[in-house]
Amino acid sequence: MDNIDNPDIAMLRPALLPIDLMIQTAVAAQPAALGIKFECDPVSNPDHGPEYVLTITWEGGHGCFNLHPQRIHRVEDLGHLRAKLRHPEEVVLVTPYLTENLGKKCLDLGIQFMDMAGNINLNGHGLRLFVVGNKLQDHPGELGPLSSFKAYNRKGLQVVFALLAGEGLAGATYRALGKAAGVATGTVGLVMNNLSESGFMATTPTGRILLRPEVLMEGWLANYPHKLRPHLHPSRFRTAQADGWKTLDLTGHQAQWGGELAGDRLTQHLQPLTATIYTRENPAKLAAALHLRPDPHGNIEVLEQFWDFPNPVGYPRDVAPPLVVYADLVASGDPRNADIARMIHDRYLDPKRPTP
Repeated sequence: MDNIDNPDIAMLRPALLPIDLMIQTAVAAQPAALGIKFECDPVSNPDHGPEYVLTITWEGGHGCFNLHPQRIHRVEDLGHLRAKLRHPEEVVLVTPYLTENLGKKCLDLGIQFMDMAGNINLNGHGLRLFVVGNKLQDHPGELGPLSSFKAYNRKGLQVVFALLAGEGLAGATYRALGKAAGVATGTVGLVMNNLSESGFMATTPTGRILLRPEVLMEGWLANYPHKLRPHLHPSRFRTAQADGWKTLDLTGHQAQWGGELAGDRLTQHLQPLTATIYTRENPAKLAAALHLRPDPHGNIEVLEQFWDFPNPVGYPRDVAPPLVVYADLVASGDPRNADIARMIHDRYLDPKRPTP
């Protein structure tokens, strides 16, 4: 399994492979028999550095797309990417390699792509191309192991989450941060040292501050679905009535909504088909109190709540922090949830959002 522990390259650029080389290789991998000419040109962007435009010409037409270089590991990465794309029809993901399953998921999510094996999905400007199943040949320097980043192991993810989602916790004592993150004080010290050494934490005359939180958040989102979430003792239930979960009330319980139901609570733009509950209570006791029945295929998922800090003023008390809700939605791989996740990101997670 791929290791994606380095926060600077885990989500935003392919590991150990220069972007321009990856793009050139992906363009060259498209078969000439298609009768289509692919050209890629860099465009200078003073805010973000070099960007790339793909121009495609064929008999009777042409089209231009913005290229988005990114290494894709899992369906969750695609969900996160789709949530960030405001105009997916104008963007082509370029990546070292997509498996056949990931290529088909791109088709479901409306993500255009091309990879170094010659797999491609383009659907714009009168052009329709879809090829998956090509295997990637060995490439010098491609897909090597990445260095370890302790803040993205299971307990480290809990500490990073508290720093990103909890108000004022970057400057809190290690004991207070450990309580908020649900880890031992010693673990907090190890993670904080790792963050400082990696340039994500600084100490000022007024206390500690978190640096580059948007990069840290990208790495957290990449690692949470497979390194932390499976260890939250997930269990599934159903209600006696087919749609009885819609009337469930968490008032009086140490529990919060996540997933689709939380997405609807925050945006009023989603018709939820499933419910996710994060709780610090015994799941069996909570299920009994809510009259839930165990069912491995039920549409109500209950997980252990791994944080212990209050929501900010004005945010619903019975809804999990927006970073968790966003992660649940993009990890689902459901195209319905991509736009809802983007709305939540823009409203609660974007560092450029207006201060309430």
